[in-house]
Amino acid sequence: MSLLPHHDGSPLHVSDAAPTLGDTVVVRLRVPDGFGPVDRVVVRTTPDEEPVYVEAHCDGYADGWEWWSAGIVMANPRNRYRWVLVLQGGGVRELNQAGLTEIEALDAFDFGIIAGNTTQEGMTDARTCEIVP
Repeated sequence: MSLLPHHDGSPLHVSDAAPTLGDTVVVRLRVPDGFGPVDRVVVRTTPDEEPVYVEAHCDGYADGWEWWSAGIVMANPRNRYRWVLVLQGGGVRELNQAGLTEIEALDAFDFGIIAGNTTQEGMTDARTCEIVP
């Protein structure tokens, strides 16, 4: 089985897990050697329910991976995005939470960043919660 492009919500791939509205969050994608020559990579967002494409730039190579990054402006409380890889020779692949596809996927499967996400910082011991009748 060959390796595929990879992106997740970890700090290695998303610069800020709890941004505020207006912040720019840098997202990163890694593409394995042998996947096929990538001509360019863009990030597709939908800040006003209309697609906006942000050009990614190649950050270089490390340990068999080509790294790409782009900045997403936090325009909404929940910002959806997906990666679009344009291959040399004209092929296009999209990467979202459902995986890699050759066809345009549903927006519901896009990655997401939530502005003001305080889940990690705001978590306390769940046993202290009380249910008020």
